[in-house]
Parts: sequence; C-alpha cells; structure tokens
Amino acid sequence: MASFFLIWTITWAVMYACVIPGKGALDKGPVLAVVYTVVVIVASCLFLRFNDHGWKAIACSRLESVAASDG
Repeated sequence: MASFFLIWTITWAVMYACVIPGKGALDKGPVLAVVYTVVVIVASCLFLRFNDHGWKAIACSRLESVAASDG
C-alpha cells in the first residue's frame, strides 16, 4: 500500500510541475497531453512491477473489493 501512495504522489508532483505557468513547450495542450500520458503509463507500470505477486494479488484484490463494497 505504501508503494501506491509513493508512486502516485510522485506522479502527481511531476504532473503538477508541468502545469505551473511558464513559457515554453509545456504550455501547449498536445505536448502536455503526451507528457501526462507517458507519466501515467510509467507510474502504472512501476506500480504493477512492484506489486506483482501472481494469483495472491488477484485473490487479495477481490477480497478487498468485496470488503470495500460491504458485499
């Protein structure tokens, strides 16, 4: 769970830094969209790499989703 917060907090910080007003290529929407896409894909891959535990992760995730939905 700590890896989730660490990876996505860093991702948010990078994305926020890209949005801070300034002059340059990052002020253009299409460029910012490409940067955001790359950052999110990298963060997703990192999260999956650090949390790949085979079938245990799938079973755990199903249990957690049932517990979270009170069902």
